[in-house]
Amino acid sequence: MELVFMTDAALILIAVAVGTLIVILLIILIFHMLKNKSGKKKNKNIPVRTDKAFLVERSSLESRRINEDNTITIASEYHLVYKIKGERLDFSVPKKIYIQIPDDVKGILTYKGDNFIRFEYSGGIVER
Repeated sequence: MELVFMTDAALILIAVAVGTLIVILLIILIFHMLKNKSGKKKNKNIPVRTDKAFLVERSSLESRRINEDNTITIASEYHLVYKIKGERLDFSVPKKIYIQIPDDVKGILTYKGDNFIRFEYSGGIVER
């Protein structure tokens, strides 16, 4: 059996590549953290609004993932899209809100930025 040794240049090249990869991952992580923080501040400075709205679309998305221990993780997302003064607003909502609001319904929507707060329609009131 013959042993193969790397040259000093190859070891330096590998060390530089690994170091560069670590720096890139740290930059991506910091950027992601700052983006999430600024998004929360953005919604914080927006006033609560109440407008007449029409529910134009409902959608649910389910994703499944098999974990390393062979268990399955299922994640669900629920979205309500309202039309307000000609503009479409998409809200990610919990399942308990999603199932309470029927299709194609008009009502009064209260929201703050991209956060759903309340919807009042002829069938009742749904609140977060």
